[in-house]
Amino acid sequence: YGLGAWHTKAHVLRALYEGVVYGHLDHVNQLRAAGAQMNVGRLTGGGARSSVWTQIFADALELPIEVPAASEIAALGAAIAAGIGVGVYADYADAVAQAVQVVRRHEPQPEATGSYLARYKEYRCLLEAMREPWQRLEKLGC
Repeated sequence: YGLGAWHTKAHVLRALYEGVVYGHLDHVNQLRAAGAQMNVGRLTGGGARSSVWTQIFADALELPIEVPAASEIAALGAAIAAGIGVGVYADYADAVAQAVQVVRRHEPQPEATGSYLARYKEYRCLLEAMREPWQRLEKLGC
């Protein structure tokens, strides 16, 4: 789908970053359509170490994206739930306010958002166009 010999590792990495972000944008759009209100997103794990990727998330999702300091975020979540259960914290909002430190925050850049949303529209068109071929390939065991 347009990949040529002249493309560099940077082009492929950007495509990977954007593809993952657009997959998340699909889910965020479903949540928004169901009435969910989102004021901020948080990104964790290995990908959160990349300021470039985190900024792409902020621009495409049109949300500020925060990166928590904790490296074991699942364990922190379990500790928060346990803390609420035994009364250390009043509720999740209280627990997060006390236990989660944000080390970096990326604000959406309006000048980049339009470009990402235009690419996302093309991404959605490609997904629909490829649905049947992917199903045929799956039946072939590919």
